[in-house]
Amino acid sequence: FGWAVCSDYLGRRNTYKFFATGVPALATIPMFIVPMGVEGGGPTSVYFFVGTTMFVVMNYGGLFSVLPAYISDLFGQRNVGAIHGRILTAWSGSALVGPTILTTMRGRSERGAIEALAENVPDDKFLTAFGSPKTELPALIEGKTANISRLMELQAAGTPDPTPHLYDTTCYSICGMLTIAAMSNLAIRAPPPHPSMIEALEQEKHLSNLEDAEVCDLTDREREELASRERMQQPPDAPEKTS
Repeated sequence: FGWAVCSDYLGRRNTYKFFATGVPALATIPMFIVPMGVEGGGPTSVYFFVGTTMFVVMNYGGLFSVLPAYISDLFGQRNVGAIHGRILTAWSGSALVGPTILTTMRGRSERGAIEALAENVPDDKFLTAFGSPKTELPALIEGKTANISRLMELQAAGTPDPTPHLYDTTCYSICGMLTIAAMSNLAIRAPPPHPSMIEALEQEKHLSNLEDAEVCDLTDREREELASRERMQQPPDAPEKTS
């Protein structure tokens, strides 16, 4: 809720530039925070993870709260409804397609980790554990028979568990998409006025000048008559206009 108020002082574009800091914040999760937790960082790694995640989500909410005012500053208040509606339509589409893409990435990372762990297991040991040779590994993965936890039981001591890093590719992919969005925001410029709008404004200005000139050419008596007619056309409770 506070981002909309802050944008009144910082400016909409500067506020959106600040939201771009969520990109390096998200990148620190797989680069530093997860390795810290794997190496026994204790509660400190949990605090860093929760704090960074909250900061990223806060920026996401800020985008929503500042967006209508940002559109109004760029394209005018009369166009906010149409443009905001189109953006929300695209946002809804990304909410449906995005999780599917990210889940697919996570599945590929898990499959790659399982295949890497299976390579380290001797053939006879693999056959004894799963009842099938390594050539049947794709079918074992599809059937959820071969998984990371079972393969870790067959690994040599000291083999790192790849589970904490299954979302690394997903996080980096999100960072890449957010970077493209931030660069696109920097390229946004307010469009020039439409020729028809310029013509309408010039015509309105011209008519206003003509009316002012006609009023200036009136004599004092004509001005009094004009004011009298205006008073007669006003409702009884309306305040009188001074000439």
